[in-house]
Amino acid sequence: MESTGELLLWKWADSKDSWPDLWDISSAGHISAGDTSLITARQELQEELGITLPSEAFELLFVHLQQ
Repeated sequence: MESTGELLLWKWADSKDSWPDLWDISSAGHISAGDTSLITARQELQEELGITLPSEAFELLFVHLQQ
């Protein structure tokens, strides 16, 4: 939450077939071809948590390029 500086995280169940017992971010997804990270972040936040925020609420922190 912006007002408190808190970040929502959750932990995968021990019984999960992939990434069991590991922490994850509160809303995640994959960027589709042609979409930007901002578009994807807004869509995933809405789909996963039911939260709609304006583009101005987001801040790009870094870019990771995979070789």
